[in-house]
Amino acid sequence: MTTLVAFADTHVAQLTGLSRRQLREWNRKGFFTPHYGDDGLRGPQSRLYSFPDVVCLRLIAMLRRDHRIPFDVLADIRDALTARDFDAWNDLVLHINGRRVELLEAGDDEAAPAANGESRIIRVAEVRAALSEAAETLKCRSPDELGKIKRSRRIMHNAPVFAGTRIPVAMVRRYLEAGFTSERILSDYPTLTPHDIEAAIEYESRLAEARKNH
Repeated sequence: MTTLVAFADTHVAQLTGLSRRQLREWNRKGFFTPHYGDDGLRGPQSRLYSFPDVVCLRLIAMLRRDHRIPFDVLADIRDALTARDFDAWNDLVLHINGRRVELLEAGDDEAAPAANGESRIIRVAEVRAALSEAAETLKCRSPDELGKIKRSRRIMHNAPVFAGTRIPVAMVRRYLEAGFTSERILSDYPTLTPHDIEAAIEYESRLAEARKNH
């Protein structure tokens, strides 16, 4: 199953149960910084999250909402997860004991004591699989949206984006200027098609011509 590579905060909120305001606040305070984006945090790509970001945020949201785990413990879990290779996350479980959380290898949780005789376990593999399935629905675009560019005041600050996505058209130009191929763009952004790349190149060409004539 192919999962989206980059997620806007709207999609992250939808997948994790956190609000966009909370995501922006955590970013501003440095509690959780998106993997992708502009350092100035002003451009339309200033808050793009990787899939591991989304999984980590979902786990944090579950611990915070369902178990009232304090932020210092959440920060420790965040650091422990991100210090590991993402492929190894499937072998991990979160064992919750009161307001303490241990990150354990799958199987080790069976020997871990539980608060009040209750076993409170979050299996990272199950959360990851559920999010991967949910993320697939975000990739659906209607045929008439492919190769189309649109603008909306409510989407990416009115920047031109590919129809049915929140991906800025200018991203294609930046990739190409950096020496990446169209194939690399499509690999990093599975929601896009070759028609989108062609439309973006044509759009940017028209913009450049308009600027030259003015």
